Amino acid sequence: MNPTKLPRILFVYFVILIMETCPASGQTPDGTLDPTFGEGGKVITQLGPGYESAYGVAIQSDGKILAVGESYRSGTPSNLDDDIALVRYNTNGSLDNTFGTDGIVITPIGSGIDLSAGVVLQPDGKIVVGGEGWDGSAYRFAALRYNSNGSLDNSFGSGGIVITAIGTGWDLSGSVVLQPDGRGRRPIHVGANR
Repeated sequence: MNPTKLPRILFVYFVILIMETCPASGQTPDGTLDPTFGEGGKVITQLGPGYESAYGVAIQSDGKILAVGESYRSGTPSNLDDDIALVRYNTNGSLDNTFGTDGIVITPIGSGIDLSAGVVLQPDGKIVVGGEGWDGSAYRFAALRYNSNGSLDNSFGSGGIVITAIGTGWDLSGSVVLQPDGRGRRPIHVGANR
């Protein structure tokens, strides 16, 4: 089956909910939404002309929140063009306007479905995301490294992006972890190479 024709659930907004169980925010553990975060404990951010999905979240040491996923840019269900989305929120849920463009970074890799499912913070403040990107012939593992202000780190890969072919099919990355030596590692979904 052609991966670009797989059925997809379309989400209209990039959404983050912070519960009072989050110890980093100093909230009580009763499971209710924190009314001081966003609007009644919820943040909804429209990034582009269509749907957005968030697949990974990381909290910085200063309490700021990073969310990664995909943002629809154009196309039809059989020929989508989605780009990697990286968003940073302040501790109160507002977009961090010191990051990217008003808190939002959209990164295209190819003309297909580019997305990120994992994010990790390096000790030096750089941000590594893992996911998938279209290389012109197939979907491949993608790793991107951003500076703390949201710009791509040009000292990493080619302009901040590394594309790795694992097989001949569709290569997906499900999450990112940082090894003790500072290198990133991308665990994969079961059956990721199709």
